[in-house]
Amino acid sequence: MQVLQAKAYYTPEEIEARAGQYISASEVETLLQEDTDVYKPDGSILLKFRKRTTSSDSAMVAYKELSQTKNYFPGENNRGTATGKSRRSEKVSEKVIRKAGFQSNTVASPLPVRSGVVGYFDRYTRIPYCRQSAFNLRYPKEFRLCVPFIRAINNIFSSECRDRYAAQLAVVKQTSPDFYIRDTVFTTVTVNKNWQTAIHVDAGDLKEGFGVMTAFSAGTYDGCYLVFPRYRIGVDMRTTDVLLADVHEYHGNTPFIGRSGQYNRISCVFYYRSNMRYCGTAQEELERAKNRKPGDPLYPEKLTYGERHA
Repeated sequence: MQVLQAKAYYTPEEIEARAGQYISASEVETLLQEDTDVYKPDGSILLKFRKRTTSSDSAMVAYKELSQTKNYFPGENNRGTATGKSRRSEKVSEKVIRKAGFQSNTVASPLPVRSGVVGYFDRYTRIPYCRQSAFNLRYPKEFRLCVPFIRAINNIFSSECRDRYAAQLAVVKQTSPDFYIRDTVFTTVTVNKNWQTAIHVDAGDLKEGFGVMTAFSAGTYDGCYLVFPRYRIGVDMRTTDVLLADVHEYHGNTPFIGRSGQYNRISCVFYYRSNMRYCGTAQEELERAKNRKPGDPLYPEKLTYGERHA
């Protein structure tokens, strides 16, 4: 296994200026294709990449269920800056971007992406109660078949990043059993199909935890490396590989190189949604949905499920 010390090529402000833009392969100075730990200049961990870590059998079952389920990947354009942003919404001046040596390449408007969610959601304004994802409700059998793979990813997280795993586990223990994936520290898995993400940081996940990712690759293609542009480090993530990373660092994908229709790449991001600890039981959330009045706060008491049921 190799251990690398990352070099910061740009300031945080220069990278933030590129949020919503796309990354080119020419920006990758170091491409990881073997087991590697990478540390930031301040000594904190940027990422841990592990090749061929999960069981190919459980991976193939999960890939089959996620890739063949009808209507699982609706076109969405509400995934924030990861979808690419409109030039009209640019908040940072082109001067900052040029100073950093980048070329502005925002798209004219956010493009729909093929993305879905497995697991559970917390409350938000439009749907003010905690609930299962549409995938879990529509495809319970397929969800059950994916659980062994999700647990395998959980075990890798446990062994490779023990401190971050322990922090996430402590929060899971304060969460209703109705709203996390059993025997894991994850509430949710975001699943993306053939998507080159623009530069973004992840939002809504537990900051004390860590980003956990894998991908399934089928057919022939190159590219779609996950890149941390501030450090010019890319990761070539393929089937049975696992990446643990600081997803609050800006990151995104390089373009696919291949013929459309000749390949599939399904990436999975495993995480704990930070507000899930405040959910009640499934029955309590149902009662909340029935009785909530307009204007009621989403979380009237910032008490975890464990604190309320101690």
